[in-house]
Order: sequence, then structure tokens, then C-alpha cells
Amino acid sequence: DSSTDSPTDSSTDSPTDSSTDSPTDSSTDSPTDSSTDSPTDSSTDSPTDSSTPATKEACFSMDETVTMADNSSRFLRDIQAGDQIWTMSYDGTQVYLSEAMMIPHMEPNLTVLFYTVETMTGHRLSLSAQHYIRVQHFDYLPAEQLTANHSLYVFMKDGTIQSTRIRIINQERKTGVYNLITLDGSLLVNDIAASSYVNNGFGPHHLNHRIFTPIRFGYHLSKYFKFLQNAYSLNEYGETWIVNTFLFYCNILVFIDQVLVPVLVIQLSCCSLTGATRFITGKHEESAVLTFFRYFEETAK
Repeated sequence: DSSTDSPTDSSTDSPTDSSTDSPTDSSTDSPTDSSTDSPTDSSTDSPTDSSTPATKEACFSMDETVTMADNSSRFLRDIQAGDQIWTMSYDGTQVYLSEAMMIPHMEPNLTVLFYTVETMTGHRLSLSAQHYIRVQHFDYLPAEQLTANHSLYVFMKDGTIQSTRIRIINQERKTGVYNLITLDGSLLVNDIAASSYVNNGFGPHHLNHRIFTPIRFGYHLSKYFKFLQNAYSLNEYGETWIVNTFLFYCNILVFIDQVLVPVLVIQLSCCSLTGATRFITGKHEESAVLTFFRYFEETAK
């Protein structure tokens, strides 16, 4: 319900319980631009080693926090499906609650490379190279494409949403990866607007959200049919069966669309060009069916 009061500040590192009874409402606040602050030298802001291969994991660090419906902060690793957490509207003017649909990937003992982004307002967020994050004027970009010239959307202490420049970006290895998909496909992590999706070859954030429509439909059905709930639960490898299966078939469709269809189109084009060339030069051959009917016509005469 978007009429619910927006959360108070949750940018502290450890989860705390907000005691404010009536947090400020950001539904009327439009995002302001804090880009007047000049970032530090971009030569030091970029990741320290651009040759380091990006990890295939696409998640947040497990130490990041989100804000719950009661305005308390909670670590990502403690979130469960069905929890209500805060996210930001598409136009960046208000925050509202969205339901956590599932945890597609969680490995607490896995160490991977993260991009840690810090803004001029002091907000920090660690996410993997291919994870989408909300960027002013660019919609969503993978973390590895961020520079000090980009601005992120952050939720401030006074209940407003600001667009603030990136101050510094560092690469660091952390242990523990976690991803969370909400029904809206976005969430506020450490009060920074981010996506639930990754750059997995299926297109940008909004296309990923459309692709996941069947999974959202199945999630609603799982509330009434218990046999579907296991499909949305983590297995022993820290992965969700339904996401892995769904992405497998999506990869097949992508292969058909990007490989087989172009090959077929090229082949048909070549055949058409060959036939047209023969027709123009007068070297075309009659088909067997046409030859049969011509023979039948001459015989009848």
C-alpha cells in the first residue's frame, strides 16, 4: 500500500529498531540533485584493477541492510519471502512497500569480487559487477559500468529522495553473497535504490522484470497450493530451483532467437536471391509440380 508512511533513516551499519511513530512522508518530495558537490579525482575513483575478471555471481553483500515495514533495519541475510520492505517508485518521487518474493541465491561462505560504491552523502553499497543499480538519466546500469560521473538515488534522513553523485568506487572481495527479488523488481539497500535483477543477457532491468512475470504469477499461486512452495525455496546449494529452471529455458529461447533465427533468415535470403538471379538470367528450372501439370495438359490435347 503506497499510502503507508515512508521509513525513517536506516543507513546505520547494524540493524536497529526505529522508535519514531510517525516518519516523514516522501510522497510529495521530488528528487533533488546534489551533484553540486564535485567528486574526487576520477582516476582514483575507478576500480583498482580493471583487468580483474568480473565474477559470475550476481548478488549483494550479505552485510547490506533493508528497511522493513515497521521502519526497522534488517540484514539481507535475515530476510524471508513474504516480508514487506521499502522500495522506490519508478519516477523517483516516493517510496512504498514491496513484498519479498524469493531468495534466488544465497551462499554465506562464498567469497567474490564486489563493487563498493560510496556517494557524496555517505551512503555505501556493495554489489557484484553485473548487478543493476538505479542511476539518474540512465535508468539502471550494471555496477561495473558506474563512474564518478553518475548519480544514484538515495533516501535521506529527512524523508526526501535525492540524486547524489558517486564519490568513490572500490573493488573488494567479501565473503557471503545474497540476492533478493521483490514483486516490484526493485528495493532500497542501505537506502540506495537498486534492482533485484542482473545483466544476464536477457536485456535491461525492465525487460528482466517482464521475463519474470510467470514466476511472479507462480508465487501468488504458491500461497494457495503448498506443493508449489518448494519450487521457491533454497536448495542445498543456496539456489532456487524455479529460477534455475526458468533461466535454463530462457537461455534456450535466447539461443533460438539470436542464433537459429538469424541463420534461418540468412539461408532463406540466399535461396530467394539465387532463385531471383536464375529467373532474371532465364536459367530458372520449373518445379516438378509445374512440369507434371504441363505434361498432363499436353497429353490431354
